[in-house]
Amino acid sequence: MLAYATKHSGVLVTVTTNGVSMKKSRIEKMLDAGVAFVDISIDAFSPETYAKIRVNGDLNVTRANVLKLIAMSKERGSKTKVWSAT
Repeated sequence: MLAYATKHSGVLVTVTTNGVSMKKSRIEKMLDAGVAFVDISIDAFSPETYAKIRVNGDLNVTRANVLKLIAMSKERGSKTKVWSAT
């Protein structure tokens, strides 16, 4: 759907995510689709608070996913902008 939207909508396509399920294959598809902007909303700053808000969530996994997105975007020379806020 992202690839279709970027090619046919005539507008910049953005994605908002909590970063939990950003596996390598999803990141590749997002970057290949030409998504203009990825907004990552992280629920908390400390691992303890994060685990309470995102029940049984692991902030370290989410951080690793975000860092993977940033690294892959740089490696590919992607124009996709990444923004993360806590």
